[in-house]
Order: sequence, then C-alpha cells, then structure tokens
Amino acid sequence: MKFRVWLAGISLAIGWMAAAPSWAADYQIGAISIDAPWARGSLRERGTFAVYFTITNDGENDRLILATTPAAEEIEFRETVVQSDVIRAARLNNVNIPGGTHSFNPRSAHLLMLRSGVVPIGTVITVTLTFELAGTVEIQVPVLDPRAVGPNPD
Repeated sequence: MKFRVWLAGISLAIGWMAAAPSWAADYQIGAISIDAPWARGSLRERGTFAVYFTITNDGENDRLILATTPAAEEIEFRETVVQSDVIRAARLNNVNIPGGTHSFNPRSAHLLMLRSGVVPIGTVITVTLTFELAGTVEIQVPVLDPRAVGPNPD
C-alpha cells in the first residue's frame, strides 16, 4: 500500500513538472538570473508590445545595456513614472541592476518592442539581453494576451 501511495505521489510530481508552463524557465549569466519572462501580444501590424521578467543580481552592481530580438525592429528600455499625477513611460539609456531582486513589470521598468509585426498569443519570442559585467544571455519569452497583468493567471 505504501508503495502505491509513493508511486502515485511520484507520478503526480512528474505530471506537474511536465505540465509546467514554458514561462517558468530560469536563465543564468554570471551573477544575474532571469525568471518568468513574459510579453503582452501585439494585435497590430508594426505595433508595439512589452516584455517583462524578474531579475536577481547576486553579485556586484551591473547594468542592462542592450536588448535585441528578431520580433521587433528596435527595443527601448522604459520605466513607468508618475509626474504631476500623469503616468508615462520614460525612456532609459540602460537599466541599473544593483544587488537584489528587481521586477520588470507594467508598473516599473520594462522592455518596449517597437515596430513589430503581429505577435500572436501563444508564440515564444527570443530576446537577447546584454549586461555590462555579466555578459549576454538569450531568453525565451512566451507571448500572452495583450490584457495580461502577469504570467500567472490568478
């Protein structure tokens, strides 16, 4: 009986791992780790869309200095700011990544993809990130609904 319960538990754990969404992948380059990348899809030809993720720096201060993708002609670093009760996305030349964990999300720093084609929901795009100290890492970013507020449906 104990063996059957153990076997059922192992089968359930394997099933959960197999069913895990693709956005759960982690990426590591030097002291930098990137978790749960996701994007909001673009419904317009030559439109824009944003890419988000969580980044952790376990080393000395670094900077995200370049991002590229075949899915858009250009990528800008943006940060959502409130000035005089107006919300806007300020353009950044680079993004400082001090030690600790930082969330790139719709209310903070994010990557804005410019002049993209239609990016269908359910596709995965490749984004290459270059850090001043850690180097370059390629991440796979699943594209979610344009109204998504994060990679988790809850």
